[in-house]
Amino acid sequence: MKQLFIMTISLFIMTSCQKNPEITPVTSDKNCSVKSISAGIADFSPNSSYYKVTFTGDKITQLTNSLTSQDKKTFIYNLSGFLLKSEVFYNYDNLGDTLVRSRIEYFYDTDSNIIKANSYYQEYSAGQSLGLKFSGIDSFFYTNGKVSQRKTYVPYGPNSYQGKVLINWNNDDIVSFIIYGQNGLINNTLNFTYDTLKENKIDINIKKINYNYADASNSMEAMRNSKHVLIKAVEQSRGNSINTYNYLTTFDNNNFIKSIQVNAYGNTYYINRFDYNCN
Repeated sequence: MKQLFIMTISLFIMTSCQKNPEITPVTSDKNCSVKSISAGIADFSPNSSYYKVTFTGDKITQLTNSLTSQDKKTFIYNLSGFLLKSEVFYNYDNLGDTLVRSRIEYFYDTDSNIIKANSYYQEYSAGQSLGLKFSGIDSFFYTNGKVSQRKTYVPYGPNSYQGKVLINWNNDDIVSFIIYGQNGLINNTLNFTYDTLKENKIDINIKKINYNYADASNSMEAMRNSKHVLIKAVEQSRGNSINTYNYLTTFDNNNFIKSIQVNAYGNTYYINRFDYNCN
């Protein structure tokens, strides 16, 4: 299920059976929180847009485009600190920046795991908004405390079931996605390799506002939710075509992830860049 704000992008090889070597803990004498996110931008010139991060307390409550404040995504939590709802706003069609263009609502089990996400998108007719329309459900299932399956449903068509993704783990790293279509056949697989000597230091708040775990087009879900730094994803389709994606992650002086690049189809481009406030 696609989201209008894509931190990827969107957008995820089995590791060796031998015991991983001990990693050196990533430490910093500074307390840092993410202040801006650049997503899907080939270069980071001063005129490139990025998303400014707004915190309320220790939670991210808004991402705002640096070039237009009308382009934003908001996050709403309950009193216990669980994300209840995310909403997307923009005004490219001059219908107003207070009109919710899409919404995702989140539901949890008694162990605080997301078990369902309902999606809604604004419906239009003749340039007028008709209100939010329910567009689908992602249901999540867990094994030993880790998400192991995602099923997707839509409220239209002869078959509301759209398919599923099986999510396989090796300790605290996602090592593969197996993506099935609604006919029960495997559409494609994604296998991941990690640098087990480097710890994934994406800000924990970024993980909290990204729930998907298994976007079939997005290796970044493996990086966001795994313990170690992703270095390679290999995708194989049902037709046996194979694509390889190599990732390069850089770190700042405080050992937080500064940028992520991917090499694919002969080109190298940025996926994300992060800037932080540290004290």
